[in-house]
Amino acid sequence: MSRRAALMALLVLSVSAWAHAQQGIDPRLQRYQQQRLQQQQQQRLQQQQLQQQSTQQMQQQQAAPVSLNGVLEGGGAAGLRMTDNQNQVWHVVLQPGAVVQVKGTAKADFLTKGVCVEFQADLDAEGKAKEKLGQLSIASRGDDKQHMGVFSAESGTNTSKPLVKPTGPCRVVGAITSPNNDPMTVRAGRTTVWVELADDPTINIETSDLSLVSPGDKIAVTGNRMPPKNNNANTFQVRANSVTIELSQPLTSGKKKPAAKSNSKTTSRAKKDKEKDKDGDGKPD
Repeated sequence: MSRRAALMALLVLSVSAWAHAQQGIDPRLQRYQQQRLQQQQQQRLQQQQLQQQSTQQMQQQQAAPVSLNGVLEGGGAAGLRMTDNQNQVWHVVLQPGAVVQVKGTAKADFLTKGVCVEFQADLDAEGKAKEKLGQLSIASRGDDKQHMGVFSAESGTNTSKPLVKPTGPCRVVGAITSPNNDPMTVRAGRTTVWVELADDPTINIETSDLSLVSPGDKIAVTGNRMPPKNNNANTFQVRANSVTIELSQPLTSGKKKPAAKSNSKTTSRAKKDKEKDKDGDGKPD
C-alpha cells in the first residue's frame, strides 16, 4: 500500500470514529449545552436592553428642564458662563428666540451720545420738556430704531404710531445726540426733544443688551440641560430660553459696549486727521 493510500485510510477511520462518538453523547450533556447557549443569548439580550435604557435615561437627564440661579462669571459670542448656588459651573447657550432681560441702574454720566432712552415728559410745541426730568430708562438697543418716536403718554408699548406734532404729556423713545445737560438732546424718530435732567435722576436699566453685564452680576436661567462641554464633567451646559441678569453695580460712562467704544475712537481720530488736512477757510488743500 502506498503512503498516500495509508493516509487516506487513516483519515476515513478518524472521521468514522468521530461520528460514532457524536452518536454516543449523553443526552443530559446535550440538554446542558443547549440551556447554556440559551442563557448566554438571554444575557446578551439583557445587556443590550440595559445599555439602551441607560442611554435613554442619560438623554432624558441631559434634556431635562433646569432652573438656575447664581453669579455671572463671564461670556461672549459663544455664550455665558455662570456658577450656580451649589458652586457648579454652567455654560449657558442662548437658543433662538430666547428672552433676555438686563436690569439695574445707571449714573447720570452713563447718558452718553448714542445711548437709547425712554421717559415721560410734558412737551411744549417746540419739543422742549416743561419740567426737569427726574426718572428715565435705558431702552433696548437691538430693535430701538424701528420703535423710536414720541408717543402719547397712555401708550404702554411701541406698537402705536408716533405723534406727528407731539405736545403735552408724551412718552419719548430715542437716542441721545447731545448728552450735555443744557439741555440734553434726544432724537426720537423724526422728532427732536430737549430735556433738562434733575440733579440726581433715577436711571433704570431695562434692556436686552448683554454687553452691559459684568462678572459678579446675579443671573437666573431657565432652559434644558445639555451634554457637558468638551466632555468635561465639571462644566455643565444649558440651552436657555430665558435669561435674567441683575447688575451688581450702577453703570457709569466707563462701562460701554466694547465695539461701540472702539468705533467711536476710530471715528474721532478720522475726524481729527481730516480737520488737520483743512486750511483756514475749511476747504481741503
